[in-house]
Amino acid sequence: MFLKNSGQLSLRIYIFLTHGHDQAVHPTYFEQIIQLLNVHSGRWRHLEVHLPYALASQLTGAFENSHSQLEDFRILGYFGNIIDDEMHPTTSRPLWRMKSGRPSPLRVEISGFRLRCVEMDWNNITEVTFTSLYADECLELFRRAPRTISCTLFDIIGGYDDDLPESGCPVPTLSSLKKLKTTFSSEISEPHVMNRICAPALTHLSVTGNGKYDYIERLIDRSKCQLSTLNLGTEDYGVVDGLDISSLAHKTQRLKSLSVYSLLYKDLRTLLEHLAKTSEPLPYAESDLAPGCFPRLSTLECAAIEDGSSFPWSIIPTIFPPSDVAVGTRYRPFRALGITIYIGHDETSDYIDPKTVHQLLGLVGRGVWLRIYNWATGEDFIEASCKYHDIEIPEGLDFIDSEIPIPVFD
Repeated sequence: MFLKNSGQLSLRIYIFLTHGHDQAVHPTYFEQIIQLLNVHSGRWRHLEVHLPYALASQLTGAFENSHSQLEDFRILGYFGNIIDDEMHPTTSRPLWRMKSGRPSPLRVEISGFRLRCVEMDWNNITEVTFTSLYADECLELFRRAPRTISCTLFDIIGGYDDDLPESGCPVPTLSSLKKLKTTFSSEISEPHVMNRICAPALTHLSVTGNGKYDYIERLIDRSKCQLSTLNLGTEDYGVVDGLDISSLAHKTQRLKSLSVYSLLYKDLRTLLEHLAKTSEPLPYAESDLAPGCFPRLSTLECAAIEDGSSFPWSIIPTIFPPSDVAVGTRYRPFRALGITIYIGHDETSDYIDPKTVHQLLGLVGRGVWLRIYNWATGEDFIEASCKYHDIEIPEGLDFIDSEIPIPVFD
């Protein structure tokens, strides 16, 4: 009744059938809903679908050559056991297309479909999220959607799609891409994709992979981009290996936020020592900024993995600007540090020493966001060290509940 009486108003459509509950719903129930919605496909503005493939592929619209005003398109398909077996027992490559021609949305999220099985005009897309792509599909996505500003690719797998162009085809310069988030589940796919990208406008880069990130600097050199956010993670609690902090610092002068999960103690020490060594006053003119000092870094998050060496607690206070900054003097705007460690209850020798504890409490007292979280016990380690050394925490200081502040990006 609403669809009939709402004229030509644009429609926001959400259809959800939770995976595992599809056995309790007869296919014809959703088929009737889909057929009704198809009649009004020319009014679709936002379409979000969580359905088994056999049902999702029926959202095709009703009229050929009709105009599509679809802007937001999210389709998450899955094998629905009973429904897919009953309706399309031989379906192995689900396909989604509209009878009215290829829609040209701005924002897209796709899961469970191969890239070549979703028929649309990719040229105007500015935001895309895709799950479970082959490495070559990622490159083909970049070719098809050159105007993408924000791209998130989850679970990039090894192997190739035989129906796509040869892997040697060039990837055009992604001149609009500003934010790229990738999660790799294959060591083969990681360099295959990242070594082919050139994105001069890139400011936000997040990569979760095997921990060998030597290609990051090559990407920066090739793109000549100015990163403001860099997040590096690893699958299955692995270790980020071979990160050249000094070289990276020279190539990321505009970096405001750095996140690394995880570093060995020795590599975290190298990072903290570099920040401490370069924590002196900066030249006031931006054009005179000393290379290699992360001059704009304001937040750092990392996880540390014990490697037999001692944790560099005493270095932490030295990476922050002093409390009494002289007029006309400018320091790195560093104001937030989050570290995750794993130290058992019985490892008392690893507690932060009393002198450093007092220095850290002083930093928190003057507004610095500081959290050292012990994953083994669920405690803030500064607070635990205070209890161990019987040091009183000043009233009003908060360690564990506050969120790390987000830098204001250019």
